Amino acid sequence: RVSSEAELDRDIDSLARLHHARWARRGGSRALDERVEAMLRLAGRELHPMRYRLLSIDVDGLSISAHLFVRAGGTLAYWLGGFDDRWAACWPSMQVLVAAVADGIEHGDERFELGPGGQDYKYRLADSEETLEWLTLAIGSR
Repeated sequence: RVSSEAELDRDIDSLARLHHARWARRGGSRALDERVEAMLRLAGRELHPMRYRLLSIDVDGLSISAHLFVRAGGTLAYWLGGFDDRWAACWPSMQVLVAAVADGIEHGDERFELGPGGQDYKYRLADSEETLEWLTLAIGSR
């Protein structure tokens, strides 16, 4: 299910709940806090629905998987997600990612960006990998 504007607040709450639950046993996540969630609500209302996609899987009215994607310049990028571990055997994240790939193909996207890091689930979907190198430039006085 793609979130509508009417469902946005509830679905961002679900995204945060599911994401934090997945990261709790690993020391927590710093990706989401109240300020980031407020920004996501604003972005969800301001951006065209094709540029901001929050996809969820619901069971009995409760989201068990929620994942946020953004689209620009022919690229659909996965930003963040989470799922309920009780449903892990059903691979809810992979189901959402596959649905997002299908959505990207349907809308003419040329790339599906999975973000940094080489996790197994990414290699299951990818047909190539690009390396991004970071350089920090410190400008100081002599």
